[in-house]
Amino acid sequence: MNPPEHALQKALDARVRLLETTLQTSTIYHYRQTVRLFVEYLKEHYPEVSKPPQLRRDPHLLGWLEYLWKLRTAKGNPLDSSTRGQHVLRLRTLLDLLADSPHPPTPGLLRGQDIPPRQFRLPRPLVPEDDARLQQHWAAATDIFSCALLLQRLTGMRIGECVDLAPDCLRHLGDNRWSLHVPHGKPHSERWVPVDDQVRVVMERLSFLRTLPPAADPRFLLPRPTGRRAALVAAENVV
Repeated sequence: MNPPEHALQKALDARVRLLETTLQTSTIYHYRQTVRLFVEYLKEHYPEVSKPPQLRRDPHLLGWLEYLWKLRTAKGNPLDSSTRGQHVLRLRTLLDLLADSPHPPTPGLLRGQDIPPRQFRLPRPLVPEDDARLQQHWAAATDIFSCALLLQRLTGMRIGECVDLAPDCLRHLGDNRWSLHVPHGKPHSERWVPVDDQVRVVMERLSFLRTLPPAADPRFLLPRPTGRRAALVAAENVV
């Protein structure tokens, strides 16, 4: 004997199909994944709930939030807050879309406060030994992006500022005083960065490397194969 039709799953699937007309395939895949998780949770914990009007915030939706918090990935790790938040947002969207159905669910089953705050992971600083080894690696390298990263490390510039340096950014201020002209960056103001002899050696190497094929953009010190974004990505991937 076939199991009775799960009206809630049918209604949610219909709303996902409606979203297919405006959303990308990958996004629809995640919506289907959310529906699957929610329906599996209901079938396991509340098998008597099979229609949208039967849903209640407590215990059904609050219980699902706890279920997501306890859920583990294939590797045994808990779902991060961003993944859980996306599941909550997607299910809330689908429940809102059910408002015009003949038998809608109760409004306000999921609220903004149910979305967990995002966790921001700050990078850990390098220990002095690793920092020294990294600088030695860049100093020994012969490619232009390693030299650029060494220049960034020695001057404290942001990657975006380094990418936008002009070929004549190194300026002589008289005597043995030199400075780098850094263009507009994140603070939206240009600035001058005093440099020492080590930075001047790196700049001389960069000035030579940019003369090698392929021809560089005459406006910038660093090459831009397919635009500024490509140069940023290439610099970030050099270690």
